[in-house]
Amino acid sequence: MDAHRRLNDQDADKALLELFHTSGRIAASEGIETRILERIAHSNRPIAPASALIPGWVWATLAGGAVTLTAYLFAVATPTIEVGPIERALTNLPRFPLDSMLSSPWLLVTATSAIALLAMDTVLNRMRLDPHVKH
Repeated sequence: MDAHRRLNDQDADKALLELFHTSGRIAASEGIETRILERIAHSNRPIAPASALIPGWVWATLAGGAVTLTAYLFAVATPTIEVGPIERALTNLPRFPLDSMLSSPWLLVTATSAIALLAMDTVLNRMRLDPHVKH
């Protein structure tokens, strides 16, 4: 804030307090809200929501990776009778014990908690952003 004046934290806090005390309470002029809304209404640019933080193609890639990982885990867990090039390649990859992983109470509680918290966050964000909900 006051790097050019080389103030330490205490002096900067004092300067900021003095600024607030000298400004006091300043009320907005009459009709400022209507003037701002009129200016927005007459602007040429349409007001659009901000773009998504994570684009759709990233979600699609993550979903494809999750499907591929799930298919791999189930393919490794099931025994194969014929030995072809794909089966030989799969035997070189590490094996995961799906039955013990899916029966672990720690994994199930963690996954359930994560799903519940993400669902609750989504619901609360949608409620906050919905213009029809009164707060």
